[in-house]
Amino acid sequence: MGGCQHTKSLDGDAYRKTTQAAVYIASKKQKETSLSNIKAYSNLDALTLSINGQEISTLNKEDNTRRVVFEWKNLPELTVGTHTIRVEGNDNGTLVFDTFEINRVENESNELTSSFISVMSSGEDAGVLTQMPVDLTLGALKELVLLPPGATMEIVGKGDDDNLVIEPSDEIKVTAESGDSRVYKQEQAESLSYGRPVSDNAVKGFYPDNMSAWEDTLNLVDGKKRTPWVGFTMDGNTFAEIDLQHSFYVDEVELSQGLMGIGYPGKINFEIGTNILAVDHQDHVKEKDWNKLSQSFKVHKDKKPVEAKYVRITISESSKKITHPSMGHTVELAFFDEITVHGGMIASNSNQVDINYARKKITLRSISTDVSDLKESLDTPSGRFELSVIGTNGEPVEDGLVMPGYKLKVERITDTARFAEVYTLIQGIPVLPLP
Repeated sequence: MGGCQHTKSLDGDAYRKTTQAAVYIASKKQKETSLSNIKAYSNLDALTLSINGQEISTLNKEDNTRRVVFEWKNLPELTVGTHTIRVEGNDNGTLVFDTFEINRVENESNELTSSFISVMSSGEDAGVLTQMPVDLTLGALKELVLLPPGATMEIVGKGDDDNLVIEPSDEIKVTAESGDSRVYKQEQAESLSYGRPVSDNAVKGFYPDNMSAWEDTLNLVDGKKRTPWVGFTMDGNTFAEIDLQHSFYVDEVELSQGLMGIGYPGKINFEIGTNILAVDHQDHVKEKDWNKLSQSFKVHKDKKPVEAKYVRITISESSKKITHPSMGHTVELAFFDEITVHGGMIASNSNQVDINYARKKITLRSISTDVSDLKESLDTPSGRFELSVIGTNGEPVEDGLVMPGYKLKVERITDTARFAEVYTLIQGIPVLPLP
């Protein structure tokens, strides 16, 4: 006749050593806003997970990379309240189990995150969405962002119908499960880096509370002056890395120290995609001529912008050093207000076509350029793209000569959205071919 045995305490290593049948649930949090996975340790061949007496599923030892670890992922969302979690297995007729109760509380988060578009939250109730796709519906936006558990999303003044098309002037309201709301405005990005995810390897917790905001790497891409990022590592080579989220041609990187700048920064490595372009500022601008407000550097390779999905700036030799007051350790300091990355979804392969990424203008140097020649003179990065010429009447131009005032629309097509850049075409001074 079978029995029942409750395992109370054994860690993961103990299951590799014990001969006694055992089950133990890891991370028994008593209060949580969500519960997406359950992990248990056991030396049994199979375990069954139940929530509130309802069986969820059974995992066998073959389902796990290590026999002692059983993990259930992507669990159904729990409602607010108390829930009983139980994991059990059978040892020759004896039921071996572990159980605990979790209090699912209301989620107070109303902040969006995304791997596809740029999202910045500010204060307790505001935010900015930028680098947005075109012709985007509310339902499609929900697929591009990570909505906090229990939160809802709507277009302000229009509602929460997933089929609603988001206009450039629309504001997006995110309401947390707790009822607190945040309103995101849409902004036009003036650079590739604005609002993008950014990370660093700098030491945290070094500055007092009134200066701790300087450690926030988002300061580098928020488009604001007087919001510096200051970082260092104990062994030097402090870096900040901007994730562009998609592949672009990077044309120029601007380093801004703003009004709080400390002057000539030292030696920097630009790591653009798979290309590492070491830059010693002395090769470009002497220290005495350094503009502490901002300095721009072309990052071309073989006379062409560099294709990249990320941009990393490494301070390999800083000209500013400080000594930690308690440790007595001297560190090299990195200090910037903003790192601005310019570029786009196209690059010219012809000396007859010049691209100004910041102003979104294409200068045609040839006396006459037709639609097919223009498209052939432009390269696109990895991915699927469509190029179309738009006339001054707003209609597509399929063939014939390109006229000043026409526009070139470049669209990146992904599984979930279409991203667009629009360039105005202007006529420039012809470049004569070499004899």
